[in-house]
Amino acid sequence: MAKQTPEDALAAIEAIIRHHGQSVAASDISRALPTPIPPRTLQYRLNRLIADNRLIREGTGRWARYRLPDAAVAEAPQSDDGSDAEDNDGDLPITLSTAAGSVRDYVRQRPEARKPVGYNRDFLGGSSSFGSGLDFSML
Repeated sequence: MAKQTPEDALAAIEAIIRHHGQSVAASDISRALPTPIPPRTLQYRLNRLIADNRLIREGTGRWARYRLPDAAVAEAPQSDDGSDAEDNDGDLPITLSTAAGSVRDYVRQRPEARKPVGYNRDFLGGSSSFGSGLDFSML
């Protein structure tokens, strides 16, 4: 029978990722753990968290990064005034305006869920001093 992974070890990994507030590489997780563990053990624990839908892997191989599912990010602790309680590397918490919070929430969406953006060719070919000698009509 396979060894059972201690729940507190899995919770420690989740806490590290939650503290970073964004996707984290396995090497960064390993450095942040209070007790060093072999890379293979960390890999097994990360795979277990992914299988339990407690983490999401982005990328593959050594470039893989791990993040919490969007629901777990939304459940992050908040301060009394409703702003995010996560701090910036031990500094004072950053209070976001309503507009900044909506931008943060939008950027945290998966790229497929965001509205694609384009650019205005009139703006690029306008009469600005930068590149005024270029002809954009052939584009």
